Amino acid sequence: MQEVFKVENGVLLSFSGEQHNVIVPEGVKVIGKEVFKGMAWITDIFLPDGLKEIGDNAFKGCKKLERINIPDSVEKIGELAFHRCHSLGSVVLPDSVKTLEKGTFLFCDSLKSIQAFGVKKLEMQTFANDTQLTDISLNSEIDCSNFKKDVFTGCISIKNIHLSNGYSYHADDLVSLLMDNKTVNPVVRSIAESIYQSLEIENGVLYKLHVNLKSFELPEGIKCIEKSCFFDKKGIVSISFPESLERIMSNAFGNCINLEQIKLKNEDIIIDEDAFRGCSNLKKIIIGSQVYDLGSISYADDTPYIIRRISDQVMSDFYISGKVLMSYTGNEERITIPDGIEVIGESCFEGNDKVNRVILSDTVREIHENAFRNCVCMQTIVMSEGLHSICRNAFENCLKLIRFNIPAALEKVETFAFRGCQSLELSGFEKGTPLAGPIKEREYGENDIAAYSHCDDEKITQLVLEKTAIIGKYAFSACPSLESVVINAPECIVEKYAFEKCSSLRSIKVTAAKIEKGAFSFCRNLEKVEISGVSVLEDEVFAGCSLIREVKLSDEVSEIGRRCFDECTSLDSFDFEKIRIIGERAFERCDSLKEITLNNTDVGYHAFADCSNLRKMILDSGTKLQSGAFMGCTCADTVVLDGHRYSFSCFSQSRNTADNKLPIKVQEIIGSIYSCFEINRSHGIVKYCGDAAKVRIPDDIISAEDEAFRDHLRVVDIIFPDGFSYSGKLTFSGTGWLEKRRKEVRYNIVNDILIDAACCGETAEIPENIRRICSWAFAGNTHLKELIMKNDRIAVDAFAFRNCINLKTIHYSDGRKYTLEKFSDVTENEYPELVRRIFFECINCFKLNDRGVLEESTGNIKELVFPEGIKEIADQVYMDCNLLETIVFSGDTEKIGKSSFKNSKWLRSVKNAGSVVRIDAHAFSGCRSLETIDISDKLEFLGKRAFEHCCELKEIHISDKLTVIPEKAFFRCKSLKKVVIPDSVKEIGPQAFAFCTELEEVIFVDPDNVKIADDAFVWCDKL
Repeated sequence: MQEVFKVENGVLLSFSGEQHNVIVPEGVKVIGKEVFKGMAWITDIFLPDGLKEIGDNAFKGCKKLERINIPDSVEKIGELAFHRCHSLGSVVLPDSVKTLEKGTFLFCDSLKSIQAFGVKKLEMQTFANDTQLTDISLNSEIDCSNFKKDVFTGCISIKNIHLSNGYSYHADDLVSLLMDNKTVNPVVRSIAESIYQSLEIENGVLYKLHVNLKSFELPEGIKCIEKSCFFDKKGIVSISFPESLERIMSNAFGNCINLEQIKLKNEDIIIDEDAFRGCSNLKKIIIGSQVYDLGSISYADDTPYIIRRISDQVMSDFYISGKVLMSYTGNEERITIPDGIEVIGESCFEGNDKVNRVILSDTVREIHENAFRNCVCMQTIVMSEGLHSICRNAFENCLKLIRFNIPAALEKVETFAFRGCQSLELSGFEKGTPLAGPIKEREYGENDIAAYSHCDDEKITQLVLEKTAIIGKYAFSACPSLESVVINAPECIVEKYAFEKCSSLRSIKVTAAKIEKGAFSFCRNLEKVEISGVSVLEDEVFAGCSLIREVKLSDEVSEIGRRCFDECTSLDSFDFEKIRIIGERAFERCDSLKEITLNNTDVGYHAFADCSNLRKMILDSGTKLQSGAFMGCTCADTVVLDGHRYSFSCFSQSRNTADNKLPIKVQEIIGSIYSCFEINRSHGIVKYCGDAAKVRIPDDIISAEDEAFRDHLRVVDIIFPDGFSYSGKLTFSGTGWLEKRRKEVRYNIVNDILIDAACCGETAEIPENIRRICSWAFAGNTHLKELIMKNDRIAVDAFAFRNCINLKTIHYSDGRKYTLEKFSDVTENEYPELVRRIFFECINCFKLNDRGVLEESTGNIKELVFPEGIKEIADQVYMDCNLLETIVFSGDTEKIGKSSFKNSKWLRSVKNAGSVVRIDAHAFSGCRSLETIDISDKLEFLGKRAFEHCCELKEIHISDKLTVIPEKAFFRCKSLKKVVIPDSVKEIGPQAFAFCTELEEVIFVDPDNVKIADDAFVWCDKL
């Protein structure tokens, strides 16, 4: 056995054994450095009498070491000697050990007692993070000066302290000693301070924890855990809260991604919003003896509120409405869908390029349209065995999707569900677009009206048909004078688009066997409809009939096809009593509908989407709603379900949370309505996805982010909640609402925030009630010259005055007038900070270097005016600029670089060019709209092709300092009529004026001294 020990001169240098119980041989005086380091299998060690020293790291990492004797002869124990001996339960040190070195028992988190009556000095981290240490015995004369060097940090279980002079102290927790400022033995106080120096506590409020322990028990006396106290403590796995705890504040445990369990002494604790946000692995909460598992949206009725509250926060990355997962906002690569979710909603994960693997919970039964579309990194998905429906485009363009299990319950896979899934290894799933089969043309008989037969016929004004069997496709399409149609032929088939676009048609009365797709679509003046005989109104039959007000259907009609009444904007009521199926988008954009009643009806995808004035939905539990059935009906505020009335006005009422008491189905209806909004955690609209004419922003929304509503031209009316207080950059740009408001008011103000002032004129006086000027409110307002601000407490968002290039005067709240004359004023003049920022934004479109060279210009401004200080325009600065119409140079502008304005096809005039000395090659080439440029006699150099293809240039002044008119300088300047060549010009290059077809007169001041290329004036036919 002795051969496993290597001993030299009484020093144990190494151990090569594998036994669990180790007996160090007699005669060993020193345990050398790192002799037993990392030997995780050792459980017991017996040290011999006569041992004097235990070296640094001697037993470090002996994770299973439970017992060790320290002989009375030992005098020294080295640094980190027992570091991470996780199973060591107790240690008795002889009085001969006077000092414990750095980290001697660091992270011995099973150590319960230590006896060290002889020790008078403890170095840093001696017992740090020994979370189970309960009893400790020390010398009464111990030096406490080092204790704040994390000697007892994390030793939160110490209850009994014994000193060599016989003094003992017991307390269930030492933090109360500090909070109550009790008088105790200074050693006891020093230990308490060392333990809790990692905790910033004041008046019962825990502000910060400075350690990252695996398990932690907070001491009694703590009443509140402050914001972000444990934020990003990824080491914490379990934490216990004291009986005294009353409140956990926002983000207190944010991003503690490894936290698995919390223990509570009681459930009467206030949990602030997002207190446990990002704790994605928190699976268990213990209250007393009761254990609650998290990870589901369904809980028993007697589940404590605090469990639901914390569960909501843990799952805060999932926006859940009823039992529908509407969206996911997290960043995890692997996602497990919470239990209780039955539907993966439309576009739920669309475009998520981080998700790699998805596991559906057993409760998921439907995957809706576009749910995982463009999840380009997703490789696998584990389907639930109860899944029975995958809707169209659900996995489109999931380029890396390799495989998935096919559930036995799967009944329906819609078209294009897996289109573009190039890596899919399973067969039987459509990956591309199916080929359309041939359609056989119908043959018409003598009682039929053939296809296209009366298309565009201006003579037909009224139509009465009684014996017709078939009315062919497009038969009466676009008959401009047709005003009424009566069809009384019970066996008749009205083929697709038979009466489409009959612009004067006002009423129809039809009894027929079948009315096909688009039969009366886009009859824009159709007002009255009466239909009988058919059981189905097929797709698009009345789509785009914007004046329909009255629709009478016989009892046979039970199904409304896809887009049947789409954009029937005047339809204010409809009898759905006998209707059992409503197809996709059937009543989309029916802006006048105010109330609908549905009984046992299957309602299709986006069936009532963007019905702007729909206020009330009455339905029963038998009615089934597909994705987004009421998307964008944001003016709705009432649902009557099974006779019970529910009112709503907030986005939060769509969420399945502990605070939402609305029935699951009502939550899902509200979620459908508000699915037109993407909402962030700060209650702001990130994006509006609808197409309604009127939008009511939910009452709990406080902001709309950059470009949220941009280019939604159909939105002409927006209702803002009282709490709305912020609008980002270009939030409402391009909406019909903003265009309308600009015609009505100079300042577009909502809740005392100035959103837009693009049409305020030359002088803007900010109303004193304004508390915020939003980003881009004045941006691009080139008419604005003067600003009056009487209130300096206004919040002015970044770029509120971007590119207001003519704003030169600001009357500020200090009573002074500030002016901007040249570019350098922004840095050199003494302006109030806000004035300086506004002026800087005004000219921020000009990017100058330190030599006054304009290197870049942004902003797409039609009429550009240079501030003083721009000396030179660099090459290509305005090349291919498609908005610039007029430019006014500063008096300092001397040089125009190569291709500076090349192909700026709408540039009409260049003004104040009198100081220009040099125009380089191609400077204005291709400026086909350029009519005038006021060059002076200062011009000394003109580059090749400088004005070629300036087709509208009617006149040009040739400077008397110019010596050469180079090659193609005015090539194809077709509108030039007269040119005067001064005596300074000595050379006219090849094709300098070629193809100037309107040029009638060229006057040479000194014709004898000019060298003219042979083709300088070629094809100038009028010369």
